Amino acid sequence: CNGSDGADGGPGQDGPPVLVRVALKPGPQPLLMVSCAGGGREEFFLVDPQGGHLTVRSAGGPGGTGGKGGRGGRGGMGGSGTPGGNSGSDGQSGRDGLDGRPGRDGHISVIYDPAVKPYLAAILPKGMTLGQPGLDVREAPVPPIW
Repeated sequence: CNGSDGADGGPGQDGPPVLVRVALKPGPQPLLMVSCAGGGREEFFLVDPQGGHLTVRSAGGPGGTGGKGGRGGRGGMGGSGTPGGNSGSDGQSGRDGLDGRPGRDGHISVIYDPAVKPYLAAILPKGMTLGQPGLDVREAPVPPIW
């Protein structure tokens, strides 16, 4: 008897959309007040733009692992007698399932206060540039976040 094929893994979940708001906390050493909201939660950060940075990502989840194929059965033993019977052939093992595709990264929207513009490099997602698909960056008044 042949083994059955393993099931393919399911697709990974897409990353949630994320809204990042950035305001300037003025003072002798200006700091960036950052709010990141997505996936049902919101987190707050204080970033020193003179050497600090914040990396924001919304990564999709990995795909599920494919199932293992079943092992083929052993062939039956040949009968005894004269002449002896031939043994049966072993069954073929089933194929392993394929891994599921990973989820897509989520869309990131960044709204920054005009006073933050000189410090934009400290809060842009790592490796992303303005105008890149999946990233919307715009300037608009942002009140103090806390």
